[in-house]
Amino acid sequence: MWFVLLFLALPILLYQATVIWVLGFFVKKMKDSAGFSQKEWPGISILVPVKGWIQGFDENFRSLLKLDYPGPLQLILAVKDPNDEVIRLAQKILSTTSTRVQAELSIGGRDAGSNPKNSNLIRGFSKATHSWIYCSDADVALEPSHLKRFMECTEGDLRNFASAIIFYEGARNFGARLEAIGTNVESTGFFLSSSQSRKYSAMNGAAMFFHRDLLRKVGGFEAVANTLTDDLVLRKCFVNVGACGKIAPSLIHANLESQSLQAFMSRLVRWILIVRCYEPKFFWSAPLSWVWQWMALMAVVSGNPACFLISGTAMLSRLTMAFTIQWRLGRNKMDLFNLFLLPIYDLLTPFAWTQALFTSEVSWAGQRFVVERDGRLTAYS
Repeated sequence: MWFVLLFLALPILLYQATVIWVLGFFVKKMKDSAGFSQKEWPGISILVPVKGWIQGFDENFRSLLKLDYPGPLQLILAVKDPNDEVIRLAQKILSTTSTRVQAELSIGGRDAGSNPKNSNLIRGFSKATHSWIYCSDADVALEPSHLKRFMECTEGDLRNFASAIIFYEGARNFGARLEAIGTNVESTGFFLSSSQSRKYSAMNGAAMFFHRDLLRKVGGFEAVANTLTDDLVLRKCFVNVGACGKIAPSLIHANLESQSLQAFMSRLVRWILIVRCYEPKFFWSAPLSWVWQWMALMAVVSGNPACFLISGTAMLSRLTMAFTIQWRLGRNKMDLFNLFLLPIYDLLTPFAWTQALFTSEVSWAGQRFVVERDGRLTAYS
């Protein structure tokens, strides 16, 4: 049995080597200017759906106001509850910050569907005035050149859409460190590998960039009003109408200092459930990627030295990929120490996968929802 797992380990090792190889080109692109020339840069409307206070909101919101994009910028903060405390915080920041960005709040309105975030996107989009749309999350900060790199990446072609890699920083407790590992290692690896294919290029809901005509072709944000996620669904819709996806050479940064272990597991289960609903082939093939875990289990049961060796080699290879990603993309080198928790993250993943296999409920933004087999979301009654 162990030699079967060894055979399965080879594609995993190839994947990890590919990620490291592509990472080198990605870092080079981040440092180089694409040289995109444009006499008149088209306007961009930035949509930020938000509910309640979020860690780092002050810094994140200010980063949106400091973007150095050459063309017109409109920022729409979409909030449903008129009494939401984030409204007061946003108004205070706007009153004390000098910016060329046209910022406004979209407050209240009826839900267009069961997904609270996407309902906010629909309300915010109704106020958008520019041809290009950028969707951001309130828990991420952007670099000043961020949107310029996105426009360079898409070359202003409405048949292209783009997204970006999110990187977590500043984790100080166990749950936050595990969250950072999952995003910085798993998500970044997937984004880098998928960037080699325009058809399968990944899209992150915290950084979605596209032309409004492309959105209209797929039915607008109403197409995701009742779905568990927006990014995977929109990416598939865009590709189905002939659009090409790209990964912009610019990171978005999230500062998550603390999180409980329960909250981490809840988010991990929800993410795996999203994969189960919208990318079932990746969900069902996931256990094949747990090579070092399976080998470690066989080593404990059988005592076979070969199993110990293969398990250790697979874990070392995975750590090498993780440390390379963190070293090349992370701004705080102290975050490298988080990666020593990678084996714990890997041991928790099968339990989250099993829970996602049997669950049909998720908790999100303080609400409980039932998830249908096709990924449709309905409020729990």
